[in-house]
Amino acid sequence: ARSDQELAQLKQLGLIIERHGKSYPFFRDRVMIPIADSRGRIVSFGGRVIAQGEPKYLNTAENPIFRKRHELFGLYAALQAQRNRPERLVIVEGYMDVISLQQAGITYAVASLGTATTVEQFRTMFRYSKQVICCYDGDSAGRRAAWHALETATAVLEAGLELRFTFLPPEHDPDSLVREQGAGAFTQYLDKALSYPEFLIAHIKQDYDLADLGQRSSFIATVLHK
Repeated sequence: ARSDQELAQLKQLGLIIERHGKSYPFFRDRVMIPIADSRGRIVSFGGRVIAQGEPKYLNTAENPIFRKRHELFGLYAALQAQRNRPERLVIVEGYMDVISLQQAGITYAVASLGTATTVEQFRTMFRYSKQVICCYDGDSAGRRAAWHALETATAVLEAGLELRFTFLPPEHDPDSLVREQGAGAFTQYLDKALSYPEFLIAHIKQDYDLADLGQRSSFIATVLHK
């Protein structure tokens, strides 16, 4: 049995929830995934459902030691593997993607914690590496997420920092790609990633018919404004 003080602390940290006067583990029937900060201290947990159920993933709620806007899953492991100065960091969408990439020898992958990548997370990544590659699915949702990342990261980009974008085939995520085709196939996508200007132009171009002179002028003006 736990003391009342321990139960209160567990509830404050979001590890215990109370329903109908009884206390239950928040992550029951889930695989527990510890989330460390950049110094290796465990500040949160993720939980993947073992059988069927929704949501597929759960995260610890924000609490006095965990602010999800500021943390990146896998960052501590990446820094340890790369001696705190990775040549590049690739940000992917999920825990299992990071874990699979690490197992395949790609030790510079990180993931945001169930939300779109934030300014604080981009600032953290650029603190340790001069190149950040955003990796998304190649479908329309992935393109929208990449555009949101571009707009978010613009606030922290400065001379010497590089933001790039790569898109996997619709039938793959990083986890499935490295399992089926190996680490080399994934790194080829990273090596061919679009630069910030290339993705900016490609995204805006979708809204214009460049065969039309008037639309072409508007397109150029929009790109220059961006």
